Amino acid sequence: MTADQRSLVVAAVVIPKLLYIGRHQWPSKKLIASFQRMIQNFVWHARFTEDKVEGRAWLDQQVAELPRKDGGLAIPDLKLELLAHAAVTVNAWALDADTSTLIVGDVVAGDGACSPARQLYVSPRHTPRPKQTPRITESLWTTGLSLCNAYGGVVALTDKVAMVVALGWLLQFRGPLTHCWRGCRLHLDASALSGSLWQRYTAVEATSHGLFCTEWVPYLVLSDLRLISEAGKLINPRVRFWSICSQGVQLKDIIHWSWTSPNCLIVTALGTPLTKTMQRHVGYLMQVMLLNYPQLLVPGGHHGEIRYSTKDEGHIPITRGLNSQRQFINLTEGQHAEAGLPLPLVTSHQELLG
Repeated sequence: MTADQRSLVVAAVVIPKLLYIGRHQWPSKKLIASFQRMIQNFVWHARFTEDKVEGRAWLDQQVAELPRKDGGLAIPDLKLELLAHAAVTVNAWALDADTSTLIVGDVVAGDGACSPARQLYVSPRHTPRPKQTPRITESLWTTGLSLCNAYGGVVALTDKVAMVVALGWLLQFRGPLTHCWRGCRLHLDASALSGSLWQRYTAVEATSHGLFCTEWVPYLVLSDLRLISEAGKLINPRVRFWSICSQGVQLKDIIHWSWTSPNCLIVTALGTPLTKTMQRHVGYLMQVMLLNYPQLLVPGGHHGEIRYSTKDEGHIPITRGLNSQRQFINLTEGQHAEAGLPLPLVTSHQELLG
């Protein structure tokens, strides 16, 4: 076989086999480099070995990896193939996996010591453009998760910092947000943020990013949030909110909020016992959240039917809702309602879409 034919064999046979193995046993960086040398030796010298082979390749490595239409041989880069495989796999898990799938994975991986199945999310957020190339980490999950967060997130508007600062100046001219703690509940009056500036702020973001769904905000991971202060500085949540922020904790595990009247919210702190420091951190967290996500001033629907839209004609309507515990339920199960049974919970993205 020629080098061109061997490169086709690598792309069609070798790489898929290695990706299948990598899905079940994630390789180390040393092992990836070893297999990449084997691939290079096989293509250029017809020897699948990592030892040094006499002779030279007649194309530079970067040129050889180019598509054939651009003068290359399309020799695969194993590291890039594994990175793409991790991103696609984690994205599929985030969409379709449920707690049962997670339990099976923990048992197979040998991590099934804890009886309750933890819930994992790929948290949506604003992400800056990465300044370095993607890296292989210790597992397929962490590698794919970092890729989804870095390259799959929404890029903030260039004037985002200026918009946050401008909204923060309203607190200087109109007065600060009104805080009033009653037990574990914080009564918050954000009327100072309302007005034409708030309308312009939300209109610009709606034009760039589309509809803002407030029902997904509780699932954001606090330690991963990219929050900007009223002074235009980037906030490190682990330092600024150290009393309520820990690795992997979501907003719904710390606070719960509801709307009482226009521009007024009741925030319930879920931490027990609630200290003065935690009260200060919760109060400032809500202020920063309102500056970065001013859409939170608009009451969201945390009960009843949930909105869905589709551009396809002739589709079957999807009816889903939230129960009193704010869990997704299937409203189309007529036999459960007729028998007086509780409606079934939706535990995966697949069930959510019907």
